[in-house]
Amino acid sequence: MSAILLPTIVPKAIWELPDRAEVTDTTSSGIDVATARIMALKVNFPSREISAKRVIQSIKTSIALITHADKLLFDFLIPLCFINKKDEEIWNNDPIEFIRKEEDFTNMDCNVKNIAIDLIEAISKMIDPLTNETFLIKVYKYIVECFTKGIDPRNGQPVSILLKEALMLNFGHLKTDLLEISGVKEQIEGLIISTILPEFNNSIGFLRARTCWLFGKFA
Repeated sequence: MSAILLPTIVPKAIWELPDRAEVTDTTSSGIDVATARIMALKVNFPSREISAKRVIQSIKTSIALITHADKLLFDFLIPLCFINKKDEEIWNNDPIEFIRKEEDFTNMDCNVKNIAIDLIEAISKMIDPLTNETFLIKVYKYIVECFTKGIDPRNGQPVSILLKEALMLNFGHLKTDLLEISGVKEQIEGLIISTILPEFNNSIGFLRARTCWLFGKFA
């Protein structure tokens, strides 16, 4: 695809997404399964182009994506990582299958959550021109504030169990990059001990499972 066309196509793909992904009893984005599969493919498109940016730094797509990165990260991609009713049913009926499904990356093209995680990781490597820091730092600061204060700084609402589990998921997937940042690396152990360790006593089974998974990531 011509690099000339990318700046036009990518913003269109992003802005056709909902203003904010909501969680209902359907999928993790609150939409029916067929629509979720279509949107997964739309999300997968810019994800692949960001990978191309690592090779061709001058590609214009990156400018379009950076412009909308906050909206894409916090209002759409992270909510796409939420546990949905189907996930909860699998957990209640067969926890082993739930864990297997969480680790299954064989169907990336249609798995909305896996594609969202992949795109979050890719955007996190980009630099926000307004703050001159990587979006990884912005995501990390968001995670820290949600974990330590229990309030979502983007809307002032208490952090839900779904949001906390999704942030724990992304925290684990961003581990390698976070540990390379001086200052952040030294904070992580204390953050995990003070805010994640207590979740081993949580009454919600899938949150305890995510806690075990996260400790395994940082072990």
